[in-house]
Amino acid sequence: MSDFDSITEKINNGYNRLGHTLGWRFLTVSKQVLESNPEIVFLTLNPGGSAKYEEHPVASCEQGCAYTHEQWSTHAVGRAPLQIQVQQLFSTLATILGRDNTPQLMEQSLLAYFVPFRSPSWEALSRKDESLDFAKNLWASLFKHIHPRLIIVLGHEPFGQMATLMRSRLLGSESTETGWGTITAETNFYGGTSLVRLPHLSRFKLFGREDSQPRMERLLERAYNG
Repeated sequence: MSDFDSITEKINNGYNRLGHTLGWRFLTVSKQVLESNPEIVFLTLNPGGSAKYEEHPVASCEQGCAYTHEQWSTHAVGRAPLQIQVQQLFSTLATILGRDNTPQLMEQSLLAYFVPFRSPSWEALSRKDESLDFAKNLWASLFKHIHPRLIIVLGHEPFGQMATLMRSRLLGSESTETGWGTITAETNFYGGTSLVRLPHLSRFKLFGREDSQPRMERLLERAYNG
């Protein structure tokens, strides 16, 4: 793995070169995870917000996973809707893996933003195509050193970008009903790795929902076991 300082320097240079102004954020767990060849990767598209959040670390979270240890907006620590959904997702994974410590599993997994540059919404991100190219190159370099068994992304954009990065041959793809109207999830199976697309959990609260939780359990178990 490349020196972490060089990775963050690359992000900062890209941020400045592309003229972003609302800050950037990369890992939502400790940088040590990058050295451990994590089994699970979880990616959201990009950090949201209309201002820099000085109280939150930028490059990595060395005091604990952002989804459990941070206060977002006016919610209590770890209790923002997206934080709860991600905790429940990893609780589901912990059960599948036979683990009894969900926070530990989260801290041992690689949780990050695919595009590190902040914007109020994805539509509002400036120089979107160039930012995506930057992110794709960044993750291509990282995936030379890590070989996860399961990659979970939120939304179509990071799913499509990550699919192009997978070097091994696509063995198959499955669409899964989520139990939320016509909203579906998707799984690509590669040699030794599965790539899962979920709808964004800040809008579609699938985990813990009666009509959706069993479907998510089956999807993740199928994806993890290949």
